[in-house]
Amino acid sequence: ATYALYADGELGAECFTAAVDKEQANISAKKIAITIENSPDLNQRTQIYKGPKGGVNAIVYSFTVNGKKFKNTLQPLSRDTKGLDGKNPHFVLLDEVHAQGNADMYDVLKSGMGARRQPLMMIVSTAGKGTTSVGL
Repeated sequence: ATYALYADGELGAECFTAAVDKEQANISAKKIAITIENSPDLNQRTQIYKGPKGGVNAIVYSFTVNGKKFKNTLQPLSRDTKGLDGKNPHFVLLDEVHAQGNADMYDVLKSGMGARRQPLMMIVSTAGKGTTSVGL
């Protein structure tokens, strides 16, 4: 996710960590924020917007290419797919997919990738319980 945000060459990249709830999606986002905060090069060009409980609301990397200003962003998302239409993901880390009750989040984020040159979705999960989850 950090590579996609900074080094993938995508101008205006929209990157997301996604999970059933915002707390789970924030696990990855917080680790990325810590990496940025500990890197003088990344920290000086990046704004990290945190929520009231210390979670990450958004990470915005601002840069200029050939005199034009761009912003690449990373946001944690929860399973509530209302408002996800219109997203144009360059990168998605879909975490704990076994806990998804259906494929709605996967479907809406995957369909939003159509306009990107080289989109990537990484799907990770533990085994979880039950035999009817999306990840099985």
